Amino acid sequence: KEKIVDLDESLHQIGMQVIEGGHLNHGFSSYKTIFQLTANAESETLVDVKVEYDTEAEETEMPAKTIKSALAFIECLESYLLTQST
Repeated sequence: KEKIVDLDESLHQIGMQVIEGGHLNHGFSSYKTIFQLTANAESETLVDVKVEYDTEAEETEMPAKTIKSALAFIECLESYLLTQST
């Protein structure tokens, strides 16, 4: 489960925090993803992603695991936006 913890419509920024399951079941004690959307051209948007997390133990593989989640969300967002624009 995730919840929106930051929403700034004027900056086109949204922050989502895992509150149950997901990354919290895989060694993270906290996990938050912040998406910043910036218009690049008429039909292009730049998406900056920032991930903030704490782990229960020192593991070098944790940062690589965070990338997959953010990319999956962006792919879902892109699919949704493309179907809504037609």
